[in-house]
Amino acid sequence: MRLRCSGVDYFHHLLHRLIRDHGGAGNHGQVQVVLDRALDGELVARAWSLLGASAWILGARFRQGIRGPYWSVRPGMRLALEEGDDLAGLGARQLREGVAEDGPRMRLGLAHGPTPGLVLTWDHRLCDARAALTVLARLPQLAAGRSLGDAWWVPGHRHVPGLPRELASRGMQARQSVAYLKPHRFARLWRPQVEAGNHAAPLTRLQLVLTPAQTAAMDSRQLAASGRFAETPFLLACLAAAMEEVGGQRGDPLFPVAVDARPRLGGPVVANCHSFLFLRVRSGLASTDLAAAARALKDAHRIWVAQDVAMKMASAMEFFPLVGERMARAQLGYFRAGVAASCLVANTGHTILPPQLFGAGVTGICHAATVPGMPGLAALFHRQGMRLCCDLIATDQVASAMPLERLAERLRYQMLERPLIANPTTTMIRR
Repeated sequence: MRLRCSGVDYFHHLLHRLIRDHGGAGNHGQVQVVLDRALDGELVARAWSLLGASAWILGARFRQGIRGPYWSVRPGMRLALEEGDDLAGLGARQLREGVAEDGPRMRLGLAHGPTPGLVLTWDHRLCDARAALTVLARLPQLAAGRSLGDAWWVPGHRHVPGLPRELASRGMQARQSVAYLKPHRFARLWRPQVEAGNHAAPLTRLQLVLTPAQTAAMDSRQLAASGRFAETPFLLACLAAAMEEVGGQRGDPLFPVAVDARPRLGGPVVANCHSFLFLRVRSGLASTDLAAAARALKDAHRIWVAQDVAMKMASAMEFFPLVGERMARAQLGYFRAGVAASCLVANTGHTILPPQLFGAGVTGICHAATVPGMPGLAALFHRQGMRLCCDLIATDQVASAMPLERLAERLRYQMLERPLIANPTTTMIRR
């Protein structure tokens, strides 16, 4: 069976090739779930095996053909559970090794040691973080004999919801997206101060977790700075200020932000159903006035949302397989090395994982991803219960040039302690 790749699939294939060129294992994502007790290995292995028997797409191979890239799907892929005593060690090994080209697109590990839990690593060309979390959340129902509930074999299932079917309409939207990217193309971007040829491995990771009281205080500061429905712009302003404080002011921080196009409930499971927003703040503004930077990012975010630029970006990515890999990779970097970005960012909001998995309570969640050698930096935000979490990732020289411990410390300071110049016209409204 052949399933045509979506434009977002191919975009992640370009990143996959880029990360491999930079010495990494490829474009992979990972989530680690810390549990309050160890799970029954046989039960988890049974659910994982049943998932492979029903969702053949998890054993697909990425292929290039005359008509473009596609997934070659064959039945009978066996998903094997990996077990160990160290959750962090399992996760580090899976990220270091990646996913084999001739093996399953996902790897699941079960840790029985002092920190029990699950670790899921996946090929980002196949699906995104929401898909991986949904797969984890539905494992117990698979063990109970129910199905995954995803029509992965249906034509068009992998494409971003709402994308025009007609090629002419997509072409028109793709042309319209150029106007929103041009201002970033010629700007002097902030980049980590490292030597040319920074590698994509090894990865250095650190998680910043705010307590419920600190998260509530941060929410109040965010409302005062940027108003309602502007959490992501405020977090980006704090991140920009922290990056400039640790790495200096050498250009405009530019953040490509992944945006999920699925409805809040439902939608495709095993697919890449997201697009991107590109938000840039003027050099030094976040360091000078945090509230002004948050409002500037909020205004830019509103423009992208109001004019449906994320869908136009998704249409543009549909043409990447047609223009050829060389030109598409040049577009990713604005004809510079790596990806044209200061830091890769995602804010998945409240986690969709249930409070319990197989009867064990979920006490912690860590996200990770492989990153190209340039920019070599990523920040992944999410909320678990009443706590805000941020997973910071740096590669090779970036980890030395911008120590994550100091970056996390300054990010915490920006979110919680830095004197805030609030907008006097902002009304304090509780969520």
